[in-house]
Amino acid sequence: MRQIPFILISLFFLSCNQVDKTHKSYRDSVIERYFAMVDSSGQYDTTDSQYKILKAYAYNDTTSLKKIDSITVIRNTNRQNWDLWTSDIPLPELKQLDADEAYRFILSRLGSPAYETVTITKKDTSIKLHYLFYISDKKNLKFKKGNDFEKNISKAQWDIMATKLYYSDY
Repeated sequence: MRQIPFILISLFFLSCNQVDKTHKSYRDSVIERYFAMVDSSGQYDTTDSQYKILKAYAYNDTTSLKKIDSITVIRNTNRQNWDLWTSDIPLPELKQLDADEAYRFILSRLGSPAYETVTITKKDTSIKLHYLFYISDKKNLKFKKGNDFEKNISKAQWDIMATKLYYSDY
């Protein structure tokens, strides 16, 4: 008889911890309304990869997620020029530079052997920009320098660049 109140109180607390699985969360409702809006409008590109990923995730579409994952794996392992940028670039890695802060920008065009690199470093009050233009010869594993120079940058120019990088989606 003494155990009955204990059992009832235990059942009460256990039932309070149960999650109502029929109730949708706010985020699920927002996502469903978004999909309804996009699917019924001709103004959106539903072939966009970001839309497809979001929809596959929201609807737990395992087949689409597996397809997206296989594409991601292929693109991460077979990046064009990625090996060139990480191994053949004729510049030291950023972590090897004697600098407090360092940024490197690499520009190339698809199918072009020409590369432009800009490395900006800051150490104490010294700020430098190093520019290098080169053409890669993958057959001989060599590169030809087209233009190579280094120049000092003012604190004001550094501040402008740092602000732009901070506010950019880069």
